[in-house]
Amino acid sequence: MLQNPLIQRYRSSLLRPRQIGIYSFIYGSIVFLILLLNYTVLTTFKPLIDSIEESSVNVYQIIYYQFSAFQVIILWVWASYNSGSALTIEILKKSYVFFKLLPITALQKAFGVLIGTNLVAYAFASLNFILLLILAYLGKMSAVLVSYYFLTLLAIAGFLNTLTLLLSINPDAKKRRRLGTLVIIVGAMWGLMVAMGMLFSSGPRIRDVANIRVDFFSLKVPGLPLFSMILLYFTVWMLIGIVRKFRQERESLFSRKGSVLFFIGCEILTTGLFWSLLTTKSMFYSHRILCFWALVFINIGTLGNVGKYLETAGKIKERSGSKFLNMLRLFRHSTLFWGICLFCIWTIFFFGLSRITGLSFRDNLYPLLNLLGFYLFFMVLLELFVLYKHLHISIKVFLIFIALVSLLLPLSLSKILENELVYLHSAFGYMSNLTAPFLFQGGNAAIQLRVFSVNMLLCLLPLFLIFRKYFNFLKLRRQM
Repeated sequence: MLQNPLIQRYRSSLLRPRQIGIYSFIYGSIVFLILLLNYTVLTTFKPLIDSIEESSVNVYQIIYYQFSAFQVIILWVWASYNSGSALTIEILKKSYVFFKLLPITALQKAFGVLIGTNLVAYAFASLNFILLLILAYLGKMSAVLVSYYFLTLLAIAGFLNTLTLLLSINPDAKKRRRLGTLVIIVGAMWGLMVAMGMLFSSGPRIRDVANIRVDFFSLKVPGLPLFSMILLYFTVWMLIGIVRKFRQERESLFSRKGSVLFFIGCEILTTGLFWSLLTTKSMFYSHRILCFWALVFINIGTLGNVGKYLETAGKIKERSGSKFLNMLRLFRHSTLFWGICLFCIWTIFFFGLSRITGLSFRDNLYPLLNLLGFYLFFMVLLELFVLYKHLHISIKVFLIFIALVSLLLPLSLSKILENELVYLHSAFGYMSNLTAPFLFQGGNAAIQLRVFSVNMLLCLLPLFLIFRKYFNFLKLRRQM
């Protein structure tokens, strides 16, 4: 690993004697200030501390958590910022082309960036881990608890580092702003804390975090290791995405096979977490809605480009057949077609898990149809973006605006028109009624069919533009 040319290059830059001296002085100063602050507080408030029962105050444990916070800053913020800024620095130094032409594999490039840019950060993190082990021993902390803390620290650090690096790979960006990396880090940390809080919401108090058990299928498993394993799953997939983008920078993030495997993995993970709750109708729909939005974002990762359509149209030209069959052949290679295939997998899980809840086919039919309607509307917007982004620079902003209007406008109109059922035409409104029904229980066929019909009508114009573009591709290829 250390023979990696990228790591050697970063090492020669970061580990110069003068650089090491500066970083060591900063690290030593922070450690000294933490210890000095604790000594000052302890000596100042010694009478108060002595009056408290010895079992409730452990100085070494207090210092342990302070150094844990310091470790969070090093691994989650500093290291992630370095990983996310690496390609920005390459562009600023006008060495990005050299980086792409390095005669090493894409995986070596990924590890070269993730490790090489953080050699100093990881060195200080290693020293911090040694200090944490000493403090945990002196504080008589549970070995299991300490190991859980370390595992979670490393899992979140790996997740954030790969996330920032993956999001920084953008072949169309002329310049990249480092502020965006910080925003990503802060947003991801907030999301992870919320997810951890939701995961442990039914467990004991947080001070007994080592004893927290979470239901995963029919098992009671330790909460922190489970959370770390889930993060590891996403980290591995993001690393695969980084390797794919380094190999084929302008290709989609997911291949078709990869999108299926990733989505099935997400279905299994979420099903395991919801397993003990699927007996209730609201939690069943909450689980399906969570997987629905995961499916939408996976489709964003599978977006191709116009070149693929032209290449496919060129192959179709060589075959005989009617225009309709050729159109279907081209459609089979589209983002829209593959999105429908992924929705079929979602539907299989939908009906399979509905048997646990005990819902009848009639109860599931209307929610399934309407969720399909909302999904198709989002998919045709994505397909329009792929087909027309090379013609209209601002089409992405326009389509995002359309999507937001479809989500938010019905919610506002339901208040303005004093018609509470209008909010069901928003995906947010309809999904909230599935999880906590307060207008109707799903049996009103007229209302359900109205929602589905409106979604289908909204898809007509985009579908016309999509298939007209397919026809133009085939016509262009025939003329060449």
